[in-house]
Order: sequence, then C-alpha cells, then structure tokens
Amino acid sequence: MDIIKEINEKFMALEAEVDSKLDAVKREEEKFEKNAAISIENKSYNQEPKILTYDEAMVRNANLIKSLEMTKARLRSRSTFSPVEQILEKALANYKMDLMRSYRKDNRSNAENIYDTVGM
Repeated sequence: MDIIKEINEKFMALEAEVDSKLDAVKREEEKFEKNAAISIENKSYNQEPKILTYDEAMVRNANLIKSLEMTKARLRSRSTFSPVEQILEKALANYKMDLMRSYRKDNRSNAENIYDTVGM
C-alpha cells in the first residue's frame, strides 16, 4: 500500500504544480483582458477612419495572426489530457482485484503480487 501512497503523493504534487501554473496563466489573462478593455475604450474616443498603407496592413495582419496563435496555444494548453485520473482508476481496479484474490484464500503468497497492485 506504500507504493500506492507514493504514487498518490507524487501526482498530488504534480497536480498542485499544474494548478499553480494555471493560476498564474489566469492572472496574466485577466491583466491582458483588462489592458485590452482599457485600450479599446481609449481607441473608441479617438476613433477616426484611417486608411492603412500596404505595409501598415501587413504589420497589423502579422500582429493579428500572432495574437490568434497565442490564443490558440492558450486554449490548447487548457485542453491538454492529464493521465492522473486514468492512472488512479487503474490502480484502484488493480487494488480491488488484489483484494478479491486475497479473499479467495489461495495458497499463494500475496507478497509476489504486490507489484500487480500498481500495474508495474
């Protein structure tokens, strides 16, 4: 059972690290959204129709594409699969199987099956 406890502690630490990184990302997003809202508000006061030159349009389009790529990467990082839940479910299923084997009162030793419990 110490092995399961070690695995749980390891992944709890990893989850805590991921949570702290997500909190930092959320704070940065809030800052960005706040600055964007202020910027939009300031632009709305000084809104004049402006005709862009070809070079200015290219720079604007490049910045727009860069912004869209950053947003896409941010969304991709939020939807990343975390195998922690799947690993824990497998460990639980293996533990239940091991428990059922011990109730059968076979003549086998439970010590030889200790690594089967965690799926190693």
